[in-house]
This record gives sequence, C-alpha cells and structure tokens, in this order.
Amino acid sequence: MMHPDEFYPKIHKIMALPAKERHAGMTDLHTQAMNHYVNRLKTMTEAEALTPVTVGDDHRTVAQIAGHIAEWERFIILSASDMLIGLEHPRLMTSLDGYVALDGSTPTFGSIDEFNAYFAEQQKTWSWDKMRAFAIETTTTVYEMFTNPMLLNAERIERTKIWRKRLNTGDIIPNIAVGWSVWLIALEHIATEHIVELGLI
Repeated sequence: MMHPDEFYPKIHKIMALPAKERHAGMTDLHTQAMNHYVNRLKTMTEAEALTPVTVGDDHRTVAQIAGHIAEWERFIILSASDMLIGLEHPRLMTSLDGYVALDGSTPTFGSIDEFNAYFAEQQKTWSWDKMRAFAIETTTTVYEMFTNPMLLNAERIERTKIWRKRLNTGDIIPNIAVGWSVWLIALEHIATEHIVELGLI
C-alpha cells in the first residue's frame, strides 16, 4: 500500500488530467487501495477486529472502524445511484440528508460526528464475520460503480455540477465535477484516512 506522502501527489497529478485519463488513473489507484483493504479485512482475526483503536480519543473497535467506512460507502452508493440516473447534484455533498439505513428508515443527523456515533452504537454488537462481510460488500460495490465503464464512466461523472474537493491534507482541488469529489471521498477513506487503525501500514 502506498504511503499518504505518495498517494496525494498522485491524486493531484490525476486530477490535472483530461476526464478519460483521469478516470483511468483513479481506477488504477482505487484498484490498489481496494485490493489492499479487502485483503486486510479477509485476513484480520476476530481478536484484532475487537481490539479498541489507539488513535486519539477514539474508543471504537477496529471492527467498528470497518463498519464506519461501510456506512459511508452506503451513502456513497446512494450518491452514485443519483448520478447514474442523471442527477447533476447528487446527495451527500452538501448535507447529510437522504441517507437510508439498512432497515429502510431515513435517520437525520446534525453533523458528521452524529452520523459516526449513531452507527458505532448500531454496530457495537455485530460479530466480526457479519461486519467483515458487510464491509467487503460495500467497498466492492463502490469500486464497481465507479470503475466499471458501463456505470460511472468519465462522461457520466462530467455531467455533474462543478464543485471542489477538500482533501484530508487540507488541499483544495477546485473546479471539478462533483462526481470526482464523491469518488475521492470513497478513495481517501480506504486509502489513507483509517490506515493506522486498520493496520494497513
């Protein structure tokens, strides 16, 4: 797995490319990140998964971090579906409205912290086998939606509104179609954001 110091320069180079080449570059990077993440999920023991993370004041287990990623990926899948049916401004980018939980309910959240806390509580009794299957299913679905040329190809992504993306480094990528921003959210989440907690480095 590449280190964030390698990942972010690659992202800046990819985002400077024309749309079709950008899609190819993002696909390559997402393939690397997704394979590494899924392999880690498959090889993680139950004891490792149930260990509390040791990053800052986070009291979740490693399994709950995987569940946290999966719930955001479910939101990204909803956003990707919006783009597939032609919406120029998909859900997720400007608010937390429009989330649909596993039971079909539509809980509302005042902040990202509320979203994260809600699902940490919901998932605290899940077995590792259940969580692992859920996490692998969501991450591979996101990957397929963005990388399959029959789904969110460069042309479809470019039909979304012009936006900007604030990377986790604080850098801003301006004037990109919002679809690229949604993809970057998904990619950063598995490639850099939780690599310490998940033991990916």
